[in-house]
Amino acid sequence: MTQDDADAIANQVGRGDEPADPLVISESEALTLLAHLVTSAELCMTEPYDYGIFRLIDAASRLASAMVARSVGKDRAFLEAFLEEVDQKKMWDTRDRDRYGSFLRETSRRTAEHLVARSGGRLAASPAPDPKGGADAG
Repeated sequence: MTQDDADAIANQVGRGDEPADPLVISESEALTLLAHLVTSAELCMTEPYDYGIFRLIDAASRLASAMVARSVGKDRAFLEAFLEEVDQKKMWDTRDRDRYGSFLRETSRRTAEHLVARSGGRLAASPAPDPKGGADAG
């Protein structure tokens, strides 16, 4: 799955005539996660490459942990299963690229499947990339 695919899926969740989703993390939890992500990005400048991979999946675990207490139904079941697997496997040796890569691909696939099911299978096409590199291009 590409980042564009993931963005297209995420943009479809909670859109249209459906009511807005309830907030499932508090402002404090969101700020704590924001701090974790920002400091992780800074640390990626000096730490070994594999630490960044761990920090990203750990951030996903932290977000899911904050969400699960306020989630219901299929979303809660998905988050509980996600946490059980991720919290065990995120500690695997990231240098075993085949094993860790397989874990990350399967986690991405299951997350995408959950989002597609949650949105009723309605997905918009990903926007075409800007041939000039977008607004952030240097």
